[in-house]
Amino acid sequence: MHISNPCSLRAARLNDHMLQVPSLPTPPASCLNALDKLQAEVDACSDFASRVVEAKKLFKSNNRRGNATFDEVKSTLRSHAQGAQRCAYCEDSVGDEVEHMRPKDHFPEECFKWDNYVFACGPCNSPKGNRFAVFEQGTDELIRYGDPKWPKGSPPPPGDDVLLNVRHDDPLAFAMLDLRTFRFVAMGDIDQRSIERYRYTFIEVLNLSRELLLSARRTAYHDYKALLGDYIALRDGGAPHEEVVRTVEAIKRKGHRTVWEEMKRYHRFEWLRKVDGFAAERFDRAPECFSW
Repeated sequence: MHISNPCSLRAARLNDHMLQVPSLPTPPASCLNALDKLQAEVDACSDFASRVVEAKKLFKSNNRRGNATFDEVKSTLRSHAQGAQRCAYCEDSVGDEVEHMRPKDHFPEECFKWDNYVFACGPCNSPKGNRFAVFEQGTDELIRYGDPKWPKGSPPPPGDDVLLNVRHDDPLAFAMLDLRTFRFVAMGDIDQRSIERYRYTFIEVLNLSRELLLSARRTAYHDYKALLGDYIALRDGGAPHEEVVRTVEAIKRKGHRTVWEEMKRYHRFEWLRKVDGFAAERFDRAPECFSW
């Protein structure tokens, strides 16, 4: 779907879309201090290879149930997760793995940095592994790990990350969800570097148009539409306030949050009526839902 005015769409976007992880809350100071001490052990190693080895060893030995530091890390990550602790990347599977967005194999200096962590699921985390790429400083060439300019086992060449960082980047400044196919497509009028970042993140590394995800998003779409219809019927039918509130909370807690946010955005820009007139009518009747 071509977007005629992507700048205005980005300005209208909310902050809780799929793939964008909240920055708050953070773990308590005691946890952050403990992470800093672990990171200092890694940083004390004399060369890149030994820092990678130490980072992996320390992470494996500490990232266990009962470890006070990582129990706090996981508790905080759980508070950031959507729905029933969904993966930060796909929103579908349970996110129960502490994922390094910048892999510890390439960035041992960030192995114990809090803002390098998100909760991910196995189907996203395993294929991602230590795949990474940079835009080479000076040439802007996209260099993948394993390319001749970035041999395996060596540190990354100087440059900017290609993979979108879900804590610091807004991935939906690069892509939108097509509510007819439930596939992500590139935003209109973005520059070539942004297109490459979209392709690398959404397609090459995370494969966020897997058939299973398309089906799950389609189901979520119909669930959101039904819940909104239930809300309107309860609100207008004189139902007890508690029942109305429960329906609103069900919408807020439901998974695949991007589907809901895109439904609202489509309605704002008069696209939803072309895709689904019944859904558009429900948004017309419940403008308060835009704050949910």
